[in-house]
Amino acid sequence: MPIQSSWLPPNLSFEIDNVEDTWTWAKPFDYIFCRAMIGSIENWPRLIKQAFNQVAGSRFRTTAILCAAKIIQLRFLMKWSQWSQLIVEATDRTGRSVTVAPNFKKMMEDAGFEEVEETQLGQDEWHKVLGRWTHASHSTGLEGVSLYLFTQVLKWTREETLVFLADVRKDLNNRGIHGYWPAYGHLALI
Repeated sequence: MPIQSSWLPPNLSFEIDNVEDTWTWAKPFDYIFCRAMIGSIENWPRLIKQAFNQVAGSRFRTTAILCAAKIIQLRFLMKWSQWSQLIVEATDRTGRSVTVAPNFKKMMEDAGFEEVEETQLGQDEWHKVLGRWTHASHSTGLEGVSLYLFTQVLKWTREETLVFLADVRKDLNNRGIHGYWPAYGHLALI
């Protein structure tokens, strides 16, 4: 059931489909934006190539925030570090890895995009705001991201998972530790 607003500007419409199926839209898109799809896509090169073929003027943007931060920065966050490793293990088993973001630039170039840019998360005030939003997203979305993977793929019980996630949240809320997640933004204009 669509959740989009019933009021739309005349130049906006929503298309609902499975992004991993073959794209069959008759008209090209002006802009394609992918976010929060890490762990959801089985074949990223295919998706990116389809986006390249479908977008008018070849404008495509994808952003990714990795859950697998550098281990050296997480050694004090034992439960968060363990959660990250378990998410990597579970998504690798499903064929929908969360560790693909470092390959996005090459995938986009291989698909035909030009002028692909890759940027790292900064330390200015705006990026601190983004960090707070990311924290809120991780904290509130932890169960949604974890339950299926932990109970169906890793074979934990629901109760074991929820107790573990409570400890992960404690690590997430530790303001004395500033782990970071490499963030990659890509924009190609032809």
